[in-house]
Amino acid sequence: MNCLSPYPRLALLWLCGCISPLLAESTVVAPAALVEAEPTNEDDIAAQSVVVFNTAVPESQKLALYYAEKRGIPLAQVLGINANAAEEISREEFDSTIRGPLLEAFKERGWWTMSETSSSSKPIVKVSQIRVLTLMLGMPSKVKRKKDNPAVCQQDEASVDSELCLLGR
Repeated sequence: MNCLSPYPRLALLWLCGCISPLLAESTVVAPAALVEAEPTNEDDIAAQSVVVFNTAVPESQKLALYYAEKRGIPLAQVLGINANAAEEISREEFDSTIRGPLLEAFKERGWWTMSETSSSSKPIVKVSQIRVLTLMLGMPSKVKRKKDNPAVCQQDEASVDSELCLLGR
């Protein structure tokens, strides 16, 4: 927890295999989801972690399984999604191949408890069992901008990890 928010942070790790596909140690940690953490053993990070790999990249699955094994992350928390292997994807591709499948998986597997909503608002995550989301080699890293030279308030490009920090909001 930090002093600015009453909510714990969801760490997002980006694991890439620049040196070796099986010994990748390059990670980026980003702040994320503003949701309550379900009561769990704070020291059991493996139980609160999900590893995401790209099924379109064979090395991605190998690395995901290796990483999960070394970190003690249950295989049920290793997710494969079929995304474009390019570094940069469109907003539509991000929503349909990454954001959408992850939202569904988190709901279906019971990792999230959604808020009760009125008819005027969409549900948001109230309680999350997951605090760490690790993206493997082969996952896109950028969401490209829709048009050249947009006005300052209309810029829509983003990094995939920063967009995933808002997953469920």
